Amino acid sequence: MLPVAFWFVWGGEQGFDVFDQYPWLSLLIPVLGLISASALVVYIIASRLLPFSLFGLLSYVEPVLLLGVALLLGESIKPGEWLTYIPIWLAVVVLVFEGFKHLVRQRRRPM
Repeated sequence: MLPVAFWFVWGGEQGFDVFDQYPWLSLLIPVLGLISASALVVYIIASRLLPFSLFGLLSYVEPVLLLGVALLLGESIKPGEWLTYIPIWLAVVVLVFEGFKHLVRQRRRPM
């Protein structure tokens, strides 16, 4: 919600005049707030239902998937912006490695 406000104030060349041109935008912002709130509620429910390791892995994979979708939609990433994704990829690799070690350890144990 906050980035939308920043766009209207600083990012858009028209500022708040955009509401005069597109009055339906004032109805769209509360709807976007409801969508964001419902996504947060589902995220909290998932954190209680999923195993901690899986939830952690999914929390790191989400930004990577968003990056992939953005690239498919034609976005480009500047070289300085790649530094943001390196720690995310490293964390995903560590989580996958830890999950693999856990899986191997479980299979070695007799039931």
